[in-house]
Amino acid sequence: FGFLRSGGSWRSLNWVINDLIPRLLRCASDLELIQLHDVLQSFANFVNALSSSFGSTFTKSVIQPQFLLVLGSDATNKGTRNMSLVRRMLPLYVRGPLRFTSEEETKAFLQDVIVSFSLEQNGWKRREHEMLVTDATIAISSERDLQRLFLTLLWELVVHPVGQVRSTVVEMFQVMLSTVDQSESSKRILPALLTMSKDTDNTVKLATIRALGSMFATTPDSKVVAKIKAQFESFFEEANHEVTMELLRVFRTIIPLHNFDTATRDSFILPQTHHLAVMASNPTAPMSKRKELAMGLIEVFRTFNGSRLSETLIQNYILAGLEALLSDGSLLDATYRMMAEEMIKELASTLTGAPMQVDVHFTGLKRSSMSSDVLDYREPTFLDRFRNG
Repeated sequence: FGFLRSGGSWRSLNWVINDLIPRLLRCASDLELIQLHDVLQSFANFVNALSSSFGSTFTKSVIQPQFLLVLGSDATNKGTRNMSLVRRMLPLYVRGPLRFTSEEETKAFLQDVIVSFSLEQNGWKRREHEMLVTDATIAISSERDLQRLFLTLLWELVVHPVGQVRSTVVEMFQVMLSTVDQSESSKRILPALLTMSKDTDNTVKLATIRALGSMFATTPDSKVVAKIKAQFESFFEEANHEVTMELLRVFRTIIPLHNFDTATRDSFILPQTHHLAVMASNPTAPMSKRKELAMGLIEVFRTFNGSRLSETLIQNYILAGLEALLSDGSLLDATYRMMAEEMIKELASTLTGAPMQVDVHFTGLKRSSMSSDVLDYREPTFLDRFRNG
């Protein structure tokens, strides 16, 4: 490379610099997003081989600047990003040229990206936030050496002074749950989430609930489950309406999952839901919040459709909870009142009085759009498909 800078001519190297690398970037930029997961690894492998063959000096001086120009990280190009193009290039850059920078340079780049799209700086827009968080996190954590560095960086950002950045950190931890092993998630991600669950910014706290819910639903580690249950109980004790509603959305999502522990469902979620139903019928709270809570609880009770429960659990928690919600005539609108009455009718018809398990079926009810949330809903991305094989 020094030979070229001194005015020398090397036809083959000129071709690599002026033709091959620009053509590589054009090919990647022309791919449909739905196709990119099929060729991502091939592109990354090729760029790695190119960088390894020519060395770190060539990578930093020739390959990286061309990627950064496309990404808009070049000082002359900030604010003019084509976000669809960025979504194609960012994973390739992370899994290719970025690996040939020093650890401090890599951390600085990743931190700049996280802060920029958290605060909508330098051309980043909120509408691309969720997809970029997902794509960037999976791309980074799929490389073992970057995964370690990235976890360290996220831990440093746990105490970032701006709430939007801390919220992004929580979202990235949540995505990483699907890319790291159970040991790593319990040792490094869970402590971070438990720390951030005490954040004074409600947006951060709500994001933490969703992330903890993802771990709660999938971990086989009883110690992890116990820690998350304790944190959820602490959330309920806060009596924060927004926090309570977010917890109900988490419950609504994880109850139907076939791999969710039924013992946790029966010993923790059912009693908590019943307790909230009793609280919702308390006339001292503001009516608007009581009504929203009551509707959320109806939706949670409906997700037990298809579950197998003991008659004792049905009587003590579901039926008792529904009856508590119906005890205040002004609490539920006509639609939700009819739902509750129909569920009580169908549950009562299944009870025999014997200590046995009963299949819960609400045949007369259709799922409403209110029940269709998923815990970490987002538009599926090419890296989701890549991750899932």
